This record gives sequence, C-alpha cells and structure tokens, in this order.
Amino acid sequence: MIRRLIGKLLGRGDPPPSESRIGYLLEICHDRVEGKVEAWGGLDKAGLIERQIAEGDARMATMNLGGHVRSCFALAGLYWGQGDIAKARHYLEKALERHERMVAYCDIRGPLWPSEYSDESDVRIAAHLLDRTFVRVPRRPRDEPDRYPSFKAILLDALGDDVPLDMVRWQDWEDSTVRNRWPKFQVGEAQFYRRALIGEFADGAALLAAHEALWKSKAGKTFEPGWFDGYDDNDLIIDALFAAILKRIGWEGRYRHSWPHTLPYDSTPETTREPDRFAPVIAAPIPIASTVTGVIADPQDARRFIDHHLASQCDDEGNAFPATRPEKQRSKVAAAMKELGWTRDPAALELMRAYRMDYVLTPRTHLSLCDPLGRGADSFKGWTQYLSEDFGLHPELLAIAQSEEPSDYMDPQGLWYVLWTKDRKVYAVDRDEWHDPALATQNARTGHTVWPSYVSFVAWWVAG
Repeated sequence: MIRRLIGKLLGRGDPPPSESRIGYLLEICHDRVEGKVEAWGGLDKAGLIERQIAEGDARMATMNLGGHVRSCFALAGLYWGQGDIAKARHYLEKALERHERMVAYCDIRGPLWPSEYSDESDVRIAAHLLDRTFVRVPRRPRDEPDRYPSFKAILLDALGDDVPLDMVRWQDWEDSTVRNRWPKFQVGEAQFYRRALIGEFADGAALLAAHEALWKSKAGKTFEPGWFDGYDDNDLIIDALFAAILKRIGWEGRYRHSWPHTLPYDSTPETTREPDRFAPVIAAPIPIASTVTGVIADPQDARRFIDHHLASQCDDEGNAFPATRPEKQRSKVAAAMKELGWTRDPAALELMRAYRMDYVLTPRTHLSLCDPLGRGADSFKGWTQYLSEDFGLHPELLAIAQSEEPSDYMDPQGLWYVLWTKDRKVYAVDRDEWHDPALATQNARTGHTVWPSYVSFVAWWVAG
C-alpha cells in the first residue's frame, strides 16, 4: 500500500482511462514546474520560492529550488522522448536558469550543507548538451566521508575535453557499493557508462547495441529508483547521461538517446561519425601487499591486484596467456561451488566466474590451481575426493591446488593448499594433520600457512 501511494506521488500511478500515459506524465511535470497552487496564494513554484527567499525561509527555498531544477529536467526528458526537441531545449534551459538562481541565492545565504541539493547531475548534463558554462553551487566541506558517493559525479567530471576519468575515485565508489549492499545490476549499469566514456567497446555499433540492451533490461527490474531513471516508463523517456557521454566521445548520428537528433523508441540507430574522443584515465595505484604478512587482506583490493596482473599474463615463452572464463561457462560456477559446500563467499564466486583458475599461473610452485569446472582430477571435486578417499583429507577441507608430479599422485607428502569451508579461509595444511582441521590450522601464520580469503590467496599466488 505504501509503495503504491509513493508511486502515485511520483507519477508512477495509472492515468485516467481517457488519458494516455505520456499525457498523464506531462501533466504531472507541468504542474510541478509551472502550475499555480491555491494553497500558495495562487503562486507557481518559482513565485513560492521567491516568497520564501524574501521571508528568510532558507531551508524551504533551497529544497524547493532543488526540486524545481529536477522537475524542469524531467519535463525536458519527456518532450525529448517524444521527439519535440524545441520544448526539450526550453526546459533544459529552464533547469539551468533555476540552478543559476540557486547559485545567486547562495551569495546571500552562504554555502549549502552537503545534504542540501546534493545531486547536480541533471543540470550538469543539461549544461553539457547545450554547450553552456556550468557553475557549481558553493558547499560547506564534509565533516566525514560521503557514505553514498555518486558515480554520476565522477563520470561528469570527465566530460570536459581532455579531462581524465579518475579511477581512484571510481574504485572508491565501487567499494562503497559493496559496503552499502548495492544490487549487482546497478553496479553493472554504472560500469557500462564508465566503459563507454573511456572507449572499451569495439566501435559505435557495439556501444549502441550494448546500451540498447541495458536500457531495455532496466524495464524489467523491480527496484525503487528516482523518477525517470529508466526503470519505469522506459519507452517514453531518454537516458540523458548516455546522451552526454555520446557527445563527449565524439559520436554523431541519430539514436533514440542522442542529442539533438533523436529517434523513436526501438528504432535503428544511424551513425555518421564514429566515437574517437574518449576520456583519458588517471589509473588507480596497484594495491600493495602488507610488508608484514605479504598479503593483500582486503578482498576488493586483492581482486583489483588479480585483474591487473591477469590482464597481461604470459606463459613461460612470453606469449599472452589469458585466463578469462568463456561466457557460456560462467553460469555453471555457482552450482559447482555449492556442490562442494563452498557457499556464502561472493568474492570467490565472482573471481571464478571471471577466470578459469587452472589458467592462473604462478612461478612459485609446480602446483597449479584447481578449477570448479575442471574435469576429473583437475577439478576441486576430483582432487578433494582423491586426497580424502586415499589419504584422509577431512571432508570440510577442499583441495584448491593440483599437481602433475607422479609422487603427488602416489604419496602426497608435506603441505597442501586447502579451503576450510567452516571459515572460508585458505590454509597450507600438513598431510599428517589434515584429517583434523582444528589441529592442522591451530598454529597458522598469515601469508605463510593461512590467507584470510580465497581471493587474497590468489592475489598472493600470482604475485610471483
């Protein structure tokens, strides 16, 4: 009931039977932008804001100005989605005018607090599309780090010519999505925009096809977004962020989500100029292992280290040796891990979906890593069963390494790398003790015989 009520307040309700959906949404937006309200003394939103400024009601004036900017931008998006570029331009310009009124008001009331008018993304996009100078609202410094940084702000900072994308900030944002339990599909959407901005698609056709698939997939998501984010009324509105990125990277043509030449929903794009002005990148520093333990304990840092290393992995002859797992295999990894009893380890799951572990090389040892989808003795299951049935490996310990040495098949002496399913840590356990996990791990030393996670272990494994 509450969700339905919020939906009506945000314009997600159903229009009256005699009115089209687009007519219903336009009516709502027009009311928010320029409708006169009897309770305000017959004033529209702009008049109400000026009255609040004159009366010294700074909090309400600022809140209403921020809302007015967003409503103007939303109205522009609706007209843009219907192909009415003249009206779309008018309301983009009105969004900029309302933002500039906020900037001027701050000269009187002073800088805003971080939580006030916190997202300027819409108006920054409008300024970029219209080739207008954007002036930021003055803000007071934060007393503490932003718990919910905006990925849009990071991308929009790189819209200027030759302005790089800061991967340090981007990775900090990705870390925040893990801490704050963002849905995986949302992170994937943000990563798409980043890839588009820095030119990670083969050509314009591949870029537009990927965007069209992304945009259409959003319509089926059950998620409570901000209004006009593409989860509702997907066929009526425009992805303005993508339009801004297309302009930044030099793409020209006609596409549903391009400015100013748009096309109807579900039409075929027309490219007249391939993108070639991609944003340069300020690379993030490679995570460094602890000087005490030799381990990268944080799983996200460890994964970044692995990705960096495997991007240029070579075999003994110096030839490129990619470890990327084929797309068609990725959906099978979770079931294979579950069969082993290896659950509640999302970082390890994502790592093994991304890479074939038996293709992850190391100069450290003659051993190689097992793969969850390996065949026979080359798999986690195969080596675990072999060491368990023939040499007493405890059922809670999974063999994560394999060997081609005949002596290891006949009589595996000494230490072996295993994952203890009880705590999901990796240990090097001795054959004489591996029948008892508590005994085998009781004196483990970090970076020597224990690693805090499988991902941390693989980062140590590839470090060389």
